[in-house]
Order: sequence, then C-alpha cells, then structure tokens
Amino acid sequence: MRFSTVTLALILLVVPAAAEAQQAQSLPRLAHVVPAPPGCKISTVSEAFLQGLHDRGYVDGVTITVDRRCYSTPDQLPSIFQDVIARRVNVIVAAGNIAAEAAKRATSTIPIVMVHTDPVGTGLVASLARPGGNVTGVSGTPPELAGKRLEILKQLNPRLSRVTLLFEPEVDPRARDEIETASRALRLTLQTSAIRTLEDLNRAFDSVARNHPDAVVVHAGAGVITVYRQRIIDWAKEQRLPLMFNLSQTVEEGALVSYGADNHDVYRRLVSGYVDKILKGADPAGLPVEQPTRFTLLLNLKTAKTIRLAIPQSLLQSADRLVE
Repeated sequence: MRFSTVTLALILLVVPAAAEAQQAQSLPRLAHVVPAPPGCKISTVSEAFLQGLHDRGYVDGVTITVDRRCYSTPDQLPSIFQDVIARRVNVIVAAGNIAAEAAKRATSTIPIVMVHTDPVGTGLVASLARPGGNVTGVSGTPPELAGKRLEILKQLNPRLSRVTLLFEPEVDPRARDEIETASRALRLTLQTSAIRTLEDLNRAFDSVARNHPDAVVVHAGAGVITVYRQRIIDWAKEQRLPLMFNLSQTVEEGALVSYGADNHDVYRRLVSGYVDKILKGADPAGLPVEQPTRFTLLLNLKTAKTIRLAIPQSLLQSADRLVE
C-alpha cells in the first residue's frame, strides 16, 4: 500500500498523540483535595507535598497524574469526590477534617490518605495502629498542645488579659477544652467564636472590634478559617492584633506566630510517603496512622514590627524559625 505525503504526515502526527494519550491513561492517578479560596492558588504546603512526590520519583504528567481539586465551602465536596471517583483515581489525598470525612462517605474502596485531628474519635479509622479500612494517613497536632498557644501569647505580652478564640466546629473539641483550661489557669478572659461560614467570620471581626481583645488565637481544621486565613491575617495586621495560628504555614503568610506540627514536613515526608506505599501495593487497612513528632514555634518579625510589638529575647531564642 502506498501513502500520499499528506496521509503519511497525518499518521506521523496522530500516532505519537495517540501513544501519549494512552500513556496518560495508564499513569496512576492521584486526587489531591485541598481547601482554598476561589481561584485555587497553590499553597506552600501543597508545593511541599508535590516536592515529596517528586523526591520519590513521581512527576506529574510523566509518572503520575495529579488531579488537584479545591473547595471553599464543605457543600462542594460531594460533587468533587463524585467526579474524581468517576475518573477512577488510584489514591485520594484529603487535606483536613472536612475533606477526609467527606471522602470516606464517598467511597469505601479507593485508598484515602488523610490529615485529620482525631481520626479514631470520628470513626475514620478503627485504631491508629491498624486503621482497618480504606483510610490511613496522619493525625493532627495533639490537643494538649493547644493550651500552649495561650502561654506563648502571654510570653509575648505579659499584660495579656483578653483573648478571642476563632475555631472551626469540625476541629477536635478537646483542643478547645485545652484552650479554655489554659485561659483559666492564666486568668484570661476568653471569648469564643465558632466559624462555619464566611458570614460567621465577618461577624467575628465585628465582635472583636467591639470587645477589643489583646490577641486572637485561631484553631483551624481545613474549613472556612483555613480557606480564608489570608483575610484573617490581613485583618489582624490592620487591627494591630497579635495573631496566633495552629497552622505553621500562616506565619510565612503574615501571621505573627504559630505553634504546632510542621505542616510542610508532614506533607512532604509523611503524606507523600503514604501515597508511594499505596501505589506500590500496600493496603491502607494495615498502614498505621502516624502522629506528628516535630512541633515548631514560628515568629514573623516583619509582622511584629507592623503591629508594633516587641518580641522578648527569650522567645526569639526559643523559636524554631524567624520569618523576616
């Protein structure tokens, strides 16, 4: 059979394209579901996770397909998971309590790697040692560390007397109990605001303006607070309020201080490690849930200058990292 020049050219174009499409379909597919404001800007934690995958030989579009999905409200999660399941993903990485629980409701067969505050208490796993289902991953910062955040704020400002706590109701209630216990021990007046929606957050801003606290402590679990954390950070700087977060990445984003698990390390080392093991054939039911062992104190010196707060030398020396 003889081919014309045009026909041969078309064959040369179509065959590689078909081969690439077939290769893409044969690559393992990962769904990475994260909280983010509209626009789905990639965070430094997501970058750390992708770096961890890269360190293990997974390159998006070459050795794996990473399907990144963002949600700004919990009601978006069912349709997101319905879609990624229809695409026959091999692994789901669910960042935070809300996403992990929604993923578990959506599928009992596709492996899920979660980061969750209390996976046993919420029934995501049977136990940390033997999860027993399709979910494994990393548990959050131990709740007993939550009270330490108030102690750090007291070190920052010995005159501290009034503190506002912003929290997501989905977060482990034991952490809130620890904060309330610490506030009593430190003789602080604690005002709490549960943040479920953006409207709740705006009302909390108004409440702070009326009550004039000395500082704000935030306990987030990948819900509305996490999605709109940059708005909280910018607002606190405008109000010249010391802002303490439980999320380490927020200090790079402008928060004054954070204390908790190093989320960059958690996603780069632990979460990517679970994905690697599962793609190599490990059963999530038998992969123990890991608990963070590295807890860091981060301080933003530029923010301290902006809000006109002098950080004591003792805290500067004990900080794991100073952001300038």
